[in-house]
Amino acid sequence: MKNDSLIYSDILKSLKTVEETEEFSSKIDVLLNSLFKTQAKPLEELLKKLLDLKTSGIIKQAMSVKNINSSDHAAIETLLNDIKKEIQKLRVLKLYLAFDPTTEIIDNIFEWVLKNIGNGIILDIEKDESIIGGAIIVFEGRYKDLTIRKRFEELNLFSAKLMDNLK
Repeated sequence: MKNDSLIYSDILKSLKTVEETEEFSSKIDVLLNSLFKTQAKPLEELLKKLLDLKTSGIIKQAMSVKNINSSDHAAIETLLNDIKKEIQKLRVLKLYLAFDPTTEIIDNIFEWVLKNIGNGIILDIEKDESIIGGAIIVFEGRYKDLTIRKRFEELNLFSAKLMDNLK
């Protein structure tokens, strides 16, 4: 049987961006609120009605691994709250791009982050056309400007200094 950290790791790996994480957390809140209504519906019905297939599948898998019965609302509540706590521990890698990335590009960036930095990181991607190309990366207090705009500015500075020296 998987331990709790592996269960949560599987769930968190399915969340790639801040937007996806906020949406997933919001869906958990809706499910939590629905579990304890006076006329609560069976869990299977709630999952089908309130959540998309991916989210409900993730929750069902976690319940299965932890041997939680679908009628045990207290255990389900604990599981959902534990998932939310793990989500709050995620670190954010801020990325500025000159374009809106496709799902495929986000997947590729996320895979690179997993391979090179590790688990527990989500992407916060913002479009900034002024960078022309490349990216600005902000992570854990570090800032790296890998943009074409920066290269142009460096070339202009170099050209200005060269011209001053030639005079």
